[in-house]
Amino acid sequence: MNKLSILKNKKVLYVEDDPIVRDSISKVLSVFFNNIIVLQDGQEAMNLIEKNFDIIILDLNLPKYNGIEIAKAFRAKSQESLIFMISNYQEIQNLRDAMKVGAIDFLSKPISFDELKTVLEECANRLSKDIIHHIDNNLIYNSQLKTIFKNNNEEIKLTKNEIIFLELVISNKNQVLTYDVITNELFNSQNSSVNLPSIKNMVLRLRKKLNTNLVESIFGIGYRVL
Repeated sequence: MNKLSILKNKKVLYVEDDPIVRDSISKVLSVFFNNIIVLQDGQEAMNLIEKNFDIIILDLNLPKYNGIEIAKAFRAKSQESLIFMISNYQEIQNLRDAMKVGAIDFLSKPISFDELKTVLEECANRLSKDIIHHIDNNLIYNSQLKTIFKNNNEEIKLTKNEIIFLELVISNKNQVLTYDVITNELFNSQNSSVNLPSIKNMVLRLRKKLNTNLVESIFGIGYRVL
């Protein structure tokens, strides 16, 4: 599984006044992201201050408002966005100013593909903390893509209910999942006795598919998450 794949559905703001650089970087970003807003000056960026972005990429020297001013404005609204700056010069004061607004990196032009990819990998690492789940030493679950992979990148196909149950297991580590809770999540029903055979069969199928024990049965109650 490509770790950059989690970026596909993230929302990106990119602001650059140089049309040649803007076009070049935008093309690279479009490889990794489906949702990119590209702007050419600071005022346009400030007009979107109420919008939420996962990643914000700012040229330092923009018309009307510079990159530091824009970063400060977005940071005052939210601490969640990942921000990195781009400039023609990597001056010490610029670096300090960028770090003060919580920028994760500062790239000097011209920017190579590898440099940009490295920063995007860092973004992916930070954004994946709540998305990528290591089930055991051999299984990785991506809660954004709803897919599970073996370490050799082989995808294991799961049904909708198997995915729901797997996410219940992930979010309830070392807890007890009662049949009532499972029934409500899988079937939107309170009648666990009717759905009990389906639940047990699904757990058995999931064990076989994943070749691991996620839970242990508690007679008459449900499952304890391991």
